[in-house]
Amino acid sequence: MDLKATVILKYYKKLLESRKFVEFDILGFLIFIRSFIHKNQKYTLIREFADLVAHRERNQGIVMDCIRNAIDNNYLCIKNTNKIQGYTGINENDWKKEWNELGDEFNIIFDDNIIKEITLCIYSLAQKTAYIDKKGHKGIIEFDAISRSGEIALLTTEGQKDSLFICFAKYSKYNIVSDYDSKSIQDVIITYRENGILKVKDVSNNVILEV
Repeated sequence: MDLKATVILKYYKKLLESRKFVEFDILGFLIFIRSFIHKNQKYTLIREFADLVAHRERNQGIVMDCIRNAIDNNYLCIKNTNKIQGYTGINENDWKKEWNELGDEFNIIFDDNIIKEITLCIYSLAQKTAYIDKKGHKGIIEFDAISRSGEIALLTTEGQKDSLFICFAKYSKYNIVSDYDSKSIQDVIITYRENGILKVKDVSNNVILEV
């Protein structure tokens, strides 16, 4: 890391540890850190989203593999489970482990609250990203939130009227407005802070959740 990059890293360290960021700051951080973790197999999941924010239309990666496998397997479930054959999403513990390892390597303190807020920002950034490969497999990512479980999720779907939604990743312990339990969130969302609390609203300024 050169001297200028060291200064940039110091800026993001202070911003992240003080919990003053919103999703656009996380977009910048992912773009910055991407080149330093690109070849490191420890950060497969973080790299997936760093690549995603760099290229919102993708033809490869973990999400693309899941979409392709689900389509090729006709959305068949593994026997005696509700899991789609060939579809392997993100485990919450694996996700947290990568962020803690990233913090150790780059001297950034990521506690559970910071990781939870970063995750919310990344899920918001991922909303509506598109995937299509050379063979015509295609899908998009949608954002979902469920008040009864306090979970946010990223779902993949082909985007047609009767397309199935499959959970790719989820994260828990958010305060979510119950109005969104019975319907998917189709409007574009955005993170913002109010009195230091990270929240999410839609484009009509309806507050959906807070950390």
